[in-house]
Amino acid sequence: MTRVCILGVGVVTASGRTLDATWASLIAGESSVAPLSFGDLNGHVIATETSENRLADLAVEACDQVFAQVQRGSISVDAVCIGSSSAGFSDNSAPNSLVSRVSDYYGIPNVCQISQACSSSSYAIATAVDLIRLGDAQVVLAGGVDEVTPSVVESFDACRIYSDMCRPFDTNRKGVVLGEASAFFLLADELVLREHRYLSAHGYIDGIGLTCDAHDPVGTWDGGISRAVEAALGDAEYSTVNFICAHGTGTRDNDATESRVITGVFGVSAAPPVASYKGALGHPQGASGAVGLALVLQAMKSHTIFGTVGLQTVDADIDIKVTNTATSTVIDTALVLSYGSWGTNSALVVSR
Repeated sequence: MTRVCILGVGVVTASGRTLDATWASLIAGESSVAPLSFGDLNGHVIATETSENRLADLAVEACDQVFAQVQRGSISVDAVCIGSSSAGFSDNSAPNSLVSRVSDYYGIPNVCQISQACSSSSYAIATAVDLIRLGDAQVVLAGGVDEVTPSVVESFDACRIYSDMCRPFDTNRKGVVLGEASAFFLLADELVLREHRYLSAHGYIDGIGLTCDAHDPVGTWDGGISRAVEAALGDAEYSTVNFICAHGTGTRDNDATESRVITGVFGVSAAPPVASYKGALGHPQGASGAVGLALVLQAMKSHTIFGTVGLQTVDADIDIKVTNTATSTVIDTALVLSYGSWGTNSALVVSR
């Protein structure tokens, strides 16, 4: 089977306008939670200055970083796959819409947008991998972007899962804090590396698992997530996974379900270390999987698992090994998890 490599990475978050800046803040254990700029609803994370089309601006900023790494003029990009929950509520035929802006700005006519709640960017990345493996494309720009809007904050608050501080897997966790983020990657058939000797791979996407179980409009379900994880791992030796970047939203339901899934698949004693970035960067909704993938690539590069910011005391019912401070270790293979409303579940296996 065709192996898909990652040639470029671009990231914009509340903690930094690049992957390096975001990583430095995360490793330092910093949280970017700031007061809301609208309403009376606790707190949130904001990544960018206000602009007329913040969603598209975030996407282009991250994509520019990707193309700066790969000498855009010497490599042809066949398609763009974008995951976003916010864009799912917008008019995609408008001149300044997310898909139109990215397509026109880079001159890439083949664009698809996927809105699968908080799994959107992982679904977009999976679509790009499928295009390459099927031979329909050699190089694809893929990732996700989401913004914070009053309606989304009010929706989470109405579900009683919004908080002023995100504490993933903590005994006192109360809910999510939303964040804005954009993360994009240039994915390619491994043969492209041989044709363009100046390029190098940041990593490889070697496994994908997607399920849409429609079990609950809001809550997570062990069965659907477990099937996604098992599909991503395929026939691989589970012991080869050194790290799991969890969805880790800090809600009572999600964290407990995720812990049960991980121990159910790997076993309590054999499960690898787990961390969530959402206490530091906030929950970037549809961009969650893409942000997780970028952070995993950086973790592999620096031989470091980031700490779970906001975690003070692991809940007694959580059986996984959650890191609360940065830990040095060699990471050869990692798992990136993200889930969304209506039972959209995703798992990506990444290799160094």
